[in-house]
Amino acid sequence: MRTATLKQLPWSQRGWTFQEEKLSTRLIYFGESKIHFCCSNWIYSEGRRSASEVYEESITDLGRGLPADERSRLLKNLWREELVPQFCQRHFTDPRDKLPAIAGVAKYIGDVVGAEYVAGLWKSDLFIELIWTTDPKVGSLTSLLSVLNPEFSTYITPSWSWARYLSPHGLSFFFHGAKIESLRPEAGFEVSMSRSGPSFYGRVLDGQLTLSTRVVSLESHQSMYHSPLPRSNMSVHAGQTHPSYILDCDDVDNRAVSQLELALVGSFTELSGKQRRYYGLIICPSHIPSRYYRVGIFVGSEINRDESIFNQTQMRKIVVI
Repeated sequence: MRTATLKQLPWSQRGWTFQEEKLSTRLIYFGESKIHFCCSNWIYSEGRRSASEVYEESITDLGRGLPADERSRLLKNLWREELVPQFCQRHFTDPRDKLPAIAGVAKYIGDVVGAEYVAGLWKSDLFIELIWTTDPKVGSLTSLLSVLNPEFSTYITPSWSWARYLSPHGLSFFFHGAKIESLRPEAGFEVSMSRSGPSFYGRVLDGQLTLSTRVVSLESHQSMYHSPLPRSNMSVHAGQTHPSYILDCDDVDNRAVSQLELALVGSFTELSGKQRRYYGLIICPSHIPSRYYRVGIFVGSEINRDESIFNQTQMRKIVVI
């Protein structure tokens, strides 16, 4: 951990300095009153060595010597559990810089693990990484749809990418209560991207995610369980008997619920091993006919009950932008 002084430096809060910090094996900070030298073993502040505090190890040193599959798993978990959540709390003058500002870190991990990168997510792990939550939320569903519509706001990334939102209070990938190894895709995934340059890791101009999956209306799912309206923040705990609907906005009324659908993405087993559940995206029609925005996530109840409603629908292709 770094000292409070280093954490509070403007350099440590800016988006563009994130990858400099994570990829460097040694750093020199010029603070207001002191110069600090940091490496993986010590922190020196104007000649005083702090033996009780150690600077974070560069990601280029992590997992060296491990078998390739173990190192890949280590770096992907680090990406989801630490790097992206930390990065999302950084400050940006231009939010379109979010993907370019983490491109160096993403390219390093991508080269090591051999995975294709699509707007901040690893394509091979879409069934895991599409399921994220962010804080704070956009106000109402109407406001959220305006934010996602490039006719009314600056285009940053597709709605299904975590990079679409400013998240000063945190972002997390939603796999609490389950082992990553227990997650299983229940859909097919195709991605098409338009980028501003030749790099896979830079700014995105347009992106489409095509899901081959089963889709049900949120209203019909609610009625089967007599569940409450979707909320912006809802905990999911082992053994619960109702589904959870977690939106990217703070407020939705009864009339808006009729627009929302649930697109199945995957399933997981609780740590208790007693119950398996479906999970996926909450989607809403976009400004383009036959195209959808991601507006939240859902986590179902016991899978045998959910199968009774999802299996009544035909597999279909939906395009999320």
